[in-house]
Order: sequence, then C-alpha cells, then structure tokens
Amino acid sequence: MKVLVTGAGGFAGRHLVDYLLTQGDQVVAAFEHQGQIPPPARNLLPLVFDITNDQAVSGALQAHEVDAAIHLAAIAFVPSVDKKPGRAMAVNVGGTAALLNAIKSHRPRARILLISSAEVYGRSAGEGNALTESDPLQPVNLYAQTKLLVEQLARWFAEHDGLDIIVARPFPHLGPGQDPVFSVSGFARQLATIAADQAKPVLHVGNLSVRRDFTDVRDVVRAYRTALEKLPPGATFNICSGRDYLLSDLVELLIRESRVSVKVEVSQSRLRSNDLFFLRGSADYLYRQTGWRPEVPIEQTLRDIYQYWRGQPRESCQP
Repeated sequence: MKVLVTGAGGFAGRHLVDYLLTQGDQVVAAFEHQGQIPPPARNLLPLVFDITNDQAVSGALQAHEVDAAIHLAAIAFVPSVDKKPGRAMAVNVGGTAALLNAIKSHRPRARILLISSAEVYGRSAGEGNALTESDPLQPVNLYAQTKLLVEQLARWFAEHDGLDIIVARPFPHLGPGQDPVFSVSGFARQLATIAADQAKPVLHVGNLSVRRDFTDVRDVVRAYRTALEKLPPGATFNICSGRDYLLSDLVELLIRESRVSVKVEVSQSRLRSNDLFFLRGSADYLYRQTGWRPEVPIEQTLRDIYQYWRGQPRESCQP
C-alpha cells in the first residue's frame, strides 16, 4: 500500500511513518519544513509543503499515485489554538479542505483517514460514562470546534463527491518524543532535568485531579492502519484504552521511575479554565470491526517517555 501521511514531522506522524514502513508500506511523508525530514529509508519518499497552500497540496497529489491518505497535519495544543485562532482554522480546517479537494481532483479512489479528536465530545464527557461514537458532540474549546468542522467536511466530500473517508476520534495519547507542552511529557522532562542535577527538586504541575483515557501512541498508529484496511466507508470511530487515569497517579509513577525526591507545586500558568475534568471512551466499535486492542501498558509508556528525556541533551531538558 502506498500511503500519504501529512503532518509526518509531528509526534504521532513520526511514529506512524515508522510503523507503516515496518509493515512494508510505501510512505509519501509530507513535512512542514526541511528540518523535520528523517534520514533516508527504504520506501520513504519525503515531501515538504504547506498544508494550507492549495496549489502545493494539489501538486503533491497529482505527482504521487497513492492508495490512501492519513491526514495528521494540525495544530493540536489547545492554548496555541486559542492564541492564534486564525492560523488554527487555516491549518486544521483549511488544510483538510485543501487535501480533500486535491484528492477529489487527482486520486478520487484513494481511501482517506481524517484525524478528529475526542475533544469534540466536550460537555458530553462530564457525564462520567465511557463515550461512544453516538454521544452528542459539544465542543468546549476552539481546537475541538476546528475538529468538528473537519468531520463536517468529511461528510460533505463523502456525500457530494463520493470520496471514501473514515474519521478517527483518538483520545489523549502518550509516548516518547511528545512535545513537553503536553502535561505528561512535560513532567517527565522536568524530572529528567532534576535527576541530572540541572534543576531544583521541584515539579511544577497544573490540575492533577483530572482523569483522562490515555493510550500509547504506538497503539494509536497501529489503530490508524488497521482502520484504514478494515473499516467500512463513512465509519467514525474512537481510539482509546477504555480506562481513565487520575493525572496525579501518573505523576507518582513518573516520580518513582525517576528515583528522585521532589516537591510538587501547582503553577497558576499551567491551569486551564476550560479543561475537561473527566474523559473516558469506548473503543468497542473498533474492536468489533477489526479486533484492535491497546497492547502497551501505561507503566511501559511512562517508562519510555522518561527514558526518552533522560537521553536528550541537557539543555533541551530545561522545564
């Protein structure tokens, strides 16, 4: 299978490209800039273009005869979306429209996987139940709203242009290489810095009383490829572990892994006014259709994240 991956230089994108290559796929990997391109690898064809540039996206689809596309390119950090809403709309919504229009024009038979987010459930998550694909979509932040618009674009292009589109709603995912602006990766980086005697033994945190359904990114990208192969056209599906973890418990596991004694302090700058306090999902639909299940235990995920930061240059580990 020859697969176009947008956002190939991002956290999930890097893991997805690696996984597709291990499965024997040819990967046309679209990067935002030259510095993201990895060392040459068999079956890897790197491209550089701006997802918001209609002509560049169209040219890439015209030049490369792909069987499928997995669209990861997006601004995913909620505060970044709030800070630059115009740019977020251009990338998350406009970029999706550019890609779908290019596929319609040049590769109308390609299968498309669009990545939405569990954030689209919004207020529905407050009920405390495991969210299913039929629960109401009630976004509480602008990032979630952009993803809801992505889902509406998917329906439009499927119904009016006959494109074969499926939509994933991944719940929060973790793993080595994640940007430290995201909570767990940021905690691990702070602890790695403290363990190296490069910072005072104080761990700065936000609200640790929230509960989240976390899945290892390596399980998530495996779900992407499995869904691409096995789900019917028009499917929308959750990717999650089905378990909710108290963030303070994950912090305790990371501290134990680091073997350092630290003081945990709440920083006002790390608190979010529109944060969801509970988020748990059900991946029963995906399991019934494909047999996918998460395989990496949370303890292994946290260990790998911490060891990743321990292996980074010390200057990049400053909190």
